[in-house]
Amino acid sequence: MIQIADRHGIVSTKGIGMNARRGLLALIAIAAGFGGRVQAAEPEPKSGGPFVVIVGAGEYQDKAIKARPTADADAKALYDLVTDPRYLGVPAGRAKLFLSAPDAKRNAEVATRDDIVKAIDEAAAKTGKDDLLLVAFFGRGTSAGDKPNLAAGPAPATRPSTSRPAPC
Repeated sequence: MIQIADRHGIVSTKGIGMNARRGLLALIAIAAGFGGRVQAAEPEPKSGGPFVVIVGAGEYQDKAIKARPTADADAKALYDLVTDPRYLGVPAGRAKLFLSAPDAKRNAEVATRDDIVKAIDEAAAKTGKDDLLLVAFFGRGTSAGDKPNLAAGPAPATRPSTSRPAPC
C-alpha cells in the first residue's frame, strides 16, 4: 500500500500491483547504485561555436566560365544573416567571406582556390566535434567525369590545358 498526500494534506491509500512494485524496486536499486562507486562524467570541452566560410564567385577573368551575376549578392546576404545577433550571431572572427571583389564592410577577400581551401582547413581545425561548420558556395560548377568541380574566381585569363577547376 502506498499513501499519497494531496496539496491539502488529505492522505489516500492505494494498492500497488506486482509490476509497479518491481519498477519501484528497480528505481531504488538504480538510485542506490548497488554499492558501486559513482564517478562524474568528464566535462565536455567548451564549444567554440559555429564557424562559417561563404564563397560568392560571380565574375571570372576566364570568359569561358559564364558569370553568375547574383553570386556575390547571395553570399553577402547569407553572411549578413549568419553574423546578425538576432539569428546565428557568428562573430566576425569565425565567419569568412570570399567574393569576386573585396568588400571592406564585411572584411571579404577575393575568392581564390588557395584562400578558400585554407579558410576551410582553418575552420575545421577551430571547430569542436559538436560545432557547426557551414560552408556555402555561390558560383559555377562543372564535373570532370564523376568528380564535381567548383570554379572560384579570379581564374587566370588563359589556363594550361592540364589545369581544371579545383575538385570538391
